[in-house]
Amino acid sequence: MSDSAFEKEKLEKIQEKEEESIEEAENEPIFMEELMLIKQKNDELNNKIADFESIIKRQQAEFENYRKRIIKEREDYQKYAVAQVIEDLLSITDSFERALKVEIDEKNKDFIKGFDMIRHQFFDIFAKYNVVEIEGVGHAFDPSLHQAIQFVEKEDQETETVAEVFQKGYKIYDRVIRSASVKVNKPVSNDNTNDNEPADDNVNIEASEKDNPTQENEKVKK
Repeated sequence: MSDSAFEKEKLEKIQEKEEESIEEAENEPIFMEELMLIKQKNDELNNKIADFESIIKRQQAEFENYRKRIIKEREDYQKYAVAQVIEDLLSITDSFERALKVEIDEKNKDFIKGFDMIRHQFFDIFAKYNVVEIEGVGHAFDPSLHQAIQFVEKEDQETETVAEVFQKGYKIYDRVIRSASVKVNKPVSNDNTNDNEPADDNVNIEASEKDNPTQENEKVKK
């Protein structure tokens, strides 16, 4: 191959490389634009995935709370289902309580004994369902447990205390079935103000004279 032909071929290769470089340079902005679009779509997909994960976690939390609420409602129903029946039976136990207060003699002692046995059977059923009597005489007065029928002030009383039970109260677990009707001893009130104490006569006279200047003028004239 002659030198001129060799030089010509070399120039052609250089020209081809320059053309390729120019083409790559021209295509570079298009490539960067496509890359930015891909990155933007990737970010959008990541945000959607994060949103879906947040929704799933929230729904899982809501379902867990719902499950716990259903379990608690079922447990409460099992615990308190008999409350209404027990409340209806209390009037019967009250009657037995009153019957047992009569004077016992030879004629009625067998009946009284039978009443007492039946009464114990009722309270055995109450105990089976965790029904207990509300604390009475000697215990602190609690408005959530006791219904005060009467208040009596006592000199030596420091706190409000149940002094007498007129009707027994009952609760099942922590729920009151019937409040206890009670008499309550309470401390003597410290309010010593006597609204009926007569006012000072001199003060009343002066006030009257100020309110009636005509009377004062008549005194001066005299």
